[in-house]
Amino acid sequence: MFHEVSDASPSLLSVTPRGNSPTLSPIIGLSLCSPVHIVLLGDSTLDNSRHVDISIHKLLAAECSTMGWECTFLAQDGANLDDVAMKQLGRIPDSATHVILSVSGNDLLRLLNELSASSFAPRAVYKAVTVRLDDICQKMKQVLQSVTAIGCHAACCTVYAPQFDQVLLKMLVSTSLAVHNGRIRKMARDMGLSLIDLAFICTQPSDFANALELSTR
Repeated sequence: MFHEVSDASPSLLSVTPRGNSPTLSPIIGLSLCSPVHIVLLGDSTLDNSRHVDISIHKLLAAECSTMGWECTFLAQDGANLDDVAMKQLGRIPDSATHVILSVSGNDLLRLLNELSASSFAPRAVYKAVTVRLDDICQKMKQVLQSVTAIGCHAACCTVYAPQFDQVLLKMLVSTSLAVHNGRIRKMARDMGLSLIDLAFICTQPSDFANALELSTR
């Protein structure tokens, strides 16, 4: 049974193959014992139906159907950390056993847009990679703490690097993501969360449907 609640890529699922089918078990510590109820939280990494033909919804629904598990889709394309905190966390079913979270990429993208609007003024860049990244990290920490408090087995994702062509954008993204993902890894380790390291997994052009969204590779 699966539930898509209104208002990912195979790279995320395919860690170890079982025949020709991807499996989530190695990623989030799933056992073969029932009941299992997986919940997806976050942004378009886990709600990518607008960008690809074979969405994470279809893949996970098929996997769960085969295994006799339940899944609930709360992730929303375009969601940021505030959206997850205010619109998604409170809707996690009481029966949830496993939560997968991918968020903060849109917060970073908004920050990049603000820098572009400032013509990448040195003062704005400095503030972005210090104060603003700290603010995003604190919000991320609060969301992770809220997920942990639910008592489910939880997995969080690092943020993959968009495939920008401009050298300046690549440099800013590389610097910002190195800091931000380092913090996510540390928070996951400190809180005992599983980590899906998309920054390490999704690095090739074929991993992307466009500059910002993952493909069905």
